[in-house]
Amino acid sequence: MLQDKVSYCKNLINFLAENELSVCILFITRNKENDSYNVFKGNLSDEVGQTLKELCFKLSNKSYKKPEKKVFEKYDPSKKGNKHTEFLDGVDLKDIKPILDLFESEIIDLKRIDKSFLENLWFYVIRLESQNNKVLFFKKYSKGMVLTKSFPLAMSFKGGDFDKLKHDIFMIANKIDCIYFGDKLIIRCKGNFEKIFNFFKRIKSNALSAMKIIEDLPFKIDNINQFKETCLNREMMIRKLNNIYSRDTIGKIKPDGIESLIKKGIIKNISFSRDQDGKFILSSPDPWKILNILDDDYVKSLLTDIPYEASEKKEIKQN
Repeated sequence: MLQDKVSYCKNLINFLAENELSVCILFITRNKENDSYNVFKGNLSDEVGQTLKELCFKLSNKSYKKPEKKVFEKYDPSKKGNKHTEFLDGVDLKDIKPILDLFESEIIDLKRIDKSFLENLWFYVIRLESQNNKVLFFKKYSKGMVLTKSFPLAMSFKGGDFDKLKHDIFMIANKIDCIYFGDKLIIRCKGNFEKIFNFFKRIKSNALSAMKIIEDLPFKIDNINQFKETCLNREMMIRKLNNIYSRDTIGKIKPDGIESLIKKGIIKNISFSRDQDGKFILSSPDPWKILNILDDDYVKSLLTDIPYEASEKKEIKQN
């Protein structure tokens, strides 16, 4: 939970309401072959700069003027989406520091928007700052952002400068993927956030590590190669494997416990057998059944004795 959400949102909106903020727009290109980045700065006319300030203020004021009605939760990579607003702060910010550091390194003046630039453009940042503070608005680039001058939040680009609409333009979206302010990153579009900061690459790496652990468990998964191929080609299953990897429970799962759940009919559409050496083999046409077992998703209430499938678990610490 974001403990100081009321004061945080108030400070964000008040900061954006200041008249003397400087504004710039930074375009970040990425070379996917060597995972290197360049940062380009676009010069803005006064009119475009003012439009961007108004856009950022209106967007933030609309979203966060009533923070008491919002729930802020720590970023959880195991879920594709979240009905609440996720964020990063504290030690978790180290994961986005390489990207944040880009804006403090060499910045190149943008002189032209050509095919090569657009093919490598990864995201852009609107930066508003005063002498003592700043806020960054991140937006993942998509090719549909180069449009025509009929769009109100669009800019022309000529001779290295952005100006009001006269020619074909580069469109600045009125939606933002994440906001960095006050040592916190507010996530507004989880998928784009993960692409901008390379989080999904790490999630995929964790999924691969989880699969290696699964292959070395004291029990077997039937047709493990097909199971592995299916899981590593579906985003939600990759996230589930990341969740399995991040928890320290998979090594505690006992074949006897799985057998008991199956025999009691708590887990459907799954079976087990034993090989000639007596090793437990788990089998199901539905890989989700196996993933749920590996993530320890089956619990029994101490109060009612009712068994539940519960993917969200908070361990109760006993004194």
